[in-house]
Amino acid sequence: MAEESVSYLKNLIHLFKVNSDIKITIEGHTDNRGDFKSNIKLSKERSETIRNYLVLNGIKKNQIKVKGLGPIKPRYSNESEDLRKLNRRVEITIN
Repeated sequence: MAEESVSYLKNLIHLFKVNSDIKITIEGHTDNRGDFKSNIKLSKERSETIRNYLVLNGIKKNQIKVKGLGPIKPRYSNESEDLRKLNRRVEITIN
């Protein structure tokens, strides 16, 4: 997990503690390079890493839905390495 993500996740944990009924979806993404199935697996593992961190910090597992979308929903063009790098991400939405 990227070090810059930790402060964001701590804020999210605080939000869970303030509103114990909150539910979230964590979506992992990749760029379009490599095998499709491997990218789906990698993106799900990214999401699970975030979920596991949240659970270790007191959030109930049943409040978190995890998805691995691989290269299905790029935010940016995959035409350059800099743009592909931006597609390798995890997004969290509050349901």
